[in-house]
Amino acid sequence: MNHYLCADGRGLYLAMVQEAVEWERLTQAVGRPELAKDPRFKELALRRANAPALVAILDEVFATKPLEFWRAELDRHTVTFGIIARIEDLPDCPQLAANGIFRPVEGDGVRAGLRTVDSPIQLDGAAKGPARRAPALGEDGRAILESLGYDSARIDSLVRDGVLRV
Repeated sequence: MNHYLCADGRGLYLAMVQEAVEWERLTQAVGRPELAKDPRFKELALRRANAPALVAILDEVFATKPLEFWRAELDRHTVTFGIIARIEDLPDCPQLAANGIFRPVEGDGVRAGLRTVDSPIQLDGAAKGPARRAPALGEDGRAILESLGYDSARIDSLVRDGVLRV
């Protein structure tokens, strides 16, 4: 297991939990089949003992091509790996979309295509309410104070005195 930087600055990590099976496939995927027979790396214990040298080799190899190239090669050779996500990748992540992580924001947000992260809380028999934009500063102040029993004259004086913004 280790992370590597690709030529385009994107990162990936190898997570070969079945290394005995995947080792030779990795050497094929990275175009270095001779590593499978290299006496320093022939067996798991030797790879562990010589890990710094192996990591240095793989650092150089992965740095030669962009992430999409390595993604295709590692997939083609069925090597277990992961992509190191960037925050800007998240809105278009197929896995997050498939799990319903993002919800559209109702109201003005629908027209703008706004989405928000859904709440992770789910209660049996209770539907989630719609996702709405947060109110602007003071937008709901009058209604909140009215619900607490304030009359219009008192609310108007609070606005006039700068205590409440509406």
